This record gives sequence, structure tokens and C-alpha cells, in this order.
Amino acid sequence: MREMGVRVVITADDFGIAGATSAVIVRLLRSGVLSSTSIMACVNGALDDAARHRDVLESRAGVHLQLSPSRFLSPANARLFKGLAARCRRYGNEGREALVLVEKEWRRQIEAVRKSIGSITHLDSHHGVHLEEPLLGVAEYLADEYSVALRAPNGWNSGRVRQPVGEYTIGDWTLSGRSAADLALEVSGVLTGEPVPRSIEIVTHPGIADDELCDRSSATTERETEIVELFRLAVLLERAGLSRG
Repeated sequence: MREMGVRVVITADDFGIAGATSAVIVRLLRSGVLSSTSIMACVNGALDDAARHRDVLESRAGVHLQLSPSRFLSPANARLFKGLAARCRRYGNEGREALVLVEKEWRRQIEAVRKSIGSITHLDSHHGVHLEEPLLGVAEYLADEYSVALRAPNGWNSGRVRQPVGEYTIGDWTLSGRSAADLALEVSGVLTGEPVPRSIEIVTHPGIADDELCDRSSATTERETEIVELFRLAVLLERAGLSRG
């Protein structure tokens, strides 16, 4: 492997989705297995959990932006937010008005997380909703305003994000049946290609498959598997001489 100066950022999404899962993420952050996490401001209890662990999360956590059909932070009629992501893609006034609602809602989520933990490091989103146009433009605007990094899409428009979390992003690895060894091979392939990224973000979803998580996510036992694989991944990255940021 070449380019040992490449920085690898390992981010755990979904902090706040369930209490036990959040506790596991905190332990992984303390141990150094994780670089950062992303907080779900719209989940009941998530902001309280974040505030309790402010000493660990400040400057190591970002905001997991949501467009949930069930709960928003903005004080508005729920019908106003129904199908919001789809409406943003429509032409004319309806699309523009929907984008304004998204910007206001995401700003509330960012401010809520900042109030709970202090400074934040980055923005990303639940199910990658921000990665497609025109929502990517809203996320870019907010990332620039708050001077934080933004999870960037791979592909044709990856270079447009001014401050990406990683110049190359790997996501949903155990959820798609890949192991830490498979992931290490992908990283090796990225580093032997052209151009070589200066940073790689590996997106993870560790968790505990308890009743609370099962009520909120279809991915449960896979999250427990990912805890084990994260420790294996840490060893493989260290052997490869890759620094984790």
C-alpha cells in the first residue's frame, strides 16, 4: 500500500437511535476504535443522551440530518412536512418552498445538537438523503455557514464539496455482508488507484439489538456484528500504517 499519509475517519451513524446503541458508540469513541459519530436530533431522548456524554462528543460528533416522516423539530403542522424530500425535486414555487422548509428544519437540528454538546465536526444524513440534488445544495450551504465538514458523495460531483469528511466514502459494509477484511481490501484498492484521496471516511452502524433498537431499525443483529468487525478493522488499518482521524 502506498500513500501512508492518508487519513481514515471511522464514523458511527445513528447516535441516539436507542439508548444502548448510543452507550456502545460512546465506549467505541473512548477506546479509539471510532473517530466520530453523528447524532440524530429528532429521535426522542437522543439530545439528552448526547448532553450526558458531552465530554466525549464535543468536537467528535456531527449531525445526522433527518427528514423523518414522523418527527421534526420545526413547530409546524405535520402535513406541511409530508413528502418533503420528494417535493424539493419539483419545479417552481412548490420546490422552492419545500427547500426553504428543509433548510429551516436542518438548521434547527444543527442548533439543537450544538446546544447539547457544544462544537460539532460535520454534517451527514439519515439514509444519505442529503447526497442527491437539490438537497445536497442545502447541506453544502449549511456546512459552509457552520464551518464544518460534509459527507460527500462518491462519483461525478464528489469534488464539489468544499470540505468533505472523506474524499472517498465507504458505507453500509456489514449491512451488505462485507467483513473488516473485505473493507481493508477496498481501502487497499482505493490507495493503489488514481487519484489517491487524502482522506477516506468509513461509515459504520454499531449497535445493540434490544427491543428499543428493533422498534426503530430493520438492521439489528448486523449492528452487533459490526462492533466485532470494527475492532478487527482497527487492527488491519494499524498494520497497514494508516492513521485514523
